[in-house]
Amino acid sequence: MSALAERKYDLDNPNEKVNLKKKVPIKKEKKKPEHKVNYRIIFNRMILVGLVFSAIFFLIYNNSIITEKKLAIDNLDKSIMLANDDIENYNIVLENLNNTSTIESYASNYLGMSYPNRKQTILVEVNYEDESVNKPEQNMNFFDYILGCFVKE
Repeated sequence: MSALAERKYDLDNPNEKVNLKKKVPIKKEKKKPEHKVNYRIIFNRMILVGLVFSAIFFLIYNNSIITEKKLAIDNLDKSIMLANDDIENYNIVLENLNNTSTIESYASNYLGMSYPNRKQTILVEVNYEDESVNKPEQNMNFFDYILGCFVKE
């Protein structure tokens, strides 16, 4: 558009309209070229899309496996901590039970035991130098020892 307005009327003949139509150029219809289907490009793009999809799938899958393994490790760590706490508690109870005062109190309270008197004490003399017990000689083998147990000389 130009800055000046076009006249729509002729000033000499006010009753007559001016025919000021723009000449529109005639457009010739161009023949659209037929699109040749290039199957190689389509195939290459499909392969590219498939590779990208499979890469994304494997990344997500591996991430889920890693997350599962981390959760399993955390659960094992928790169970190890609980087991260690139980072991510590059992060790405390075991130390308590191995205490001689605890053993004496259980014996006197639950079993009705008491310390022996002089009359209840029996002394036994043991002679350690007596070799009356059948001990194998150092030169004897196993079969001679067994035979010696059944046959007395």
